[in-house]
Amino acid sequence: MHDPSHAVMRLPVHLPNQKRVTFKDGHEEKALEAARSRQTMLESWFQLNQSDPDAQTLLYTDIPYNYMYDRNNWKRRKRGGNKIVA
Repeated sequence: MHDPSHAVMRLPVHLPNQKRVTFKDGHEEKALEAARSRQTMLESWFQLNQSDPDAQTLLYTDIPYNYMYDRNNWKRRKRGGNKIVA
């Protein structure tokens, strides 16, 4: 066995107010409330762009090289993300 050379990061996109929501039968309302209260990666990227001037220079596909997504927020990487494929 060998270590993988790169990590692949999927960057989902969606239209405004059209988040993807999955649920079990009978739990539709609970799933909708959870989706409304949680930001998607894309929504978090828009928020990051409003608050971080450095992020404003990066495209959505370039963000994973400089930021990591943790707990529904993008956080600046302490080490380079040169082994990320977005």
